[in-house]
Amino acid sequence: MPMMVDSEIERLPPFFKADLINRDRGDLEVVVKHKTYHIAPKITMVIPTKYPDQSPWVKDSQNKLGKEVESALKNRLVTLPVTLTLTQILLAWDFCMKRVLRQRAPVKS
Repeated sequence: MPMMVDSEIERLPPFFKADLINRDRGDLEVVVKHKTYHIAPKITMVIPTKYPDQSPWVKDSQNKLGKEVESALKNRLVTLPVTLTLTQILLAWDFCMKRVLRQRAPVKS
């Protein structure tokens, strides 16, 4: 599985920077930063040993902005197929993160 995840990480859109971290119990963790939106919180995803048959999941964020983005992401993911790839979840996170940042931006008068 790590080779499959490595190759998927290599094919991610260039605005993502992902670091793969091995975990003791067999699952992998991927920590992803957005290269364009530096204010965006990092997202940590857990890749289960049964990937791609089982979707990755997002670990809880530790800051307010991260929690807002995760809430928007959870709402978005319920509208998508049950089994998703790492790339699909990250693209949904990108969409949600941009939407949350737009909502937080001051209104120009």
